[in-house]
Amino acid sequence: MSFLSSVRSHAIPVLIGSALAFSLPGVAMAQTDDLYLTKDVFIPAEESLVTSDGNTGDTTFNFYMESVGNTSGTGYRNKENDSSVYVNITYCRGTPRMFVDGAYDDAGTGSRDCTAAVYRARNTEPQRMRNYVNEWGYNHARITSWADAYRSEVRGKWSPDCSTNTYPEMTA
Repeated sequence: MSFLSSVRSHAIPVLIGSALAFSLPGVAMAQTDDLYLTKDVFIPAEESLVTSDGNTGDTTFNFYMESVGNTSGTGYRNKENDSSVYVNITYCRGTPRMFVDGAYDDAGTGSRDCTAAVYRARNTEPQRMRNYVNEWGYNHARITSWADAYRSEVRGKWSPDCSTNTYPEMTA
């Protein structure tokens, strides 16, 4: 078993501020955007977080929210690795909040907000949303949106797993 496989199977993820820390006996490990940091070892996050090609097939979405506080979301899809969620927004009206939810199955059992930062739909381009779906023990993901203005709308394509970390991160 590799070091990272051992960490993943024995570590308990803990959120500390905006960083994800793993609790292991005698070892402190934290994830930043660029590195896993341990006492004496630095492992590039891009190499260590993506463990397979993942579920990168695009599915279209169209969120229309008539009133402030309305929400809309996709169905749950299998999430195969620790990568960001890929979102390619093609149209946006307003600046609705965007979230990544995790669940145990495609019915949404045990669903929880697993978003790693505050995101708003603003830019019409391919981008990524960091999340803790796999790290918190879930294997299905969906994206949702919450309207903070009347008649908010977001359209585009998404996939649960992002094939690369080179897409810009969605902004707040």
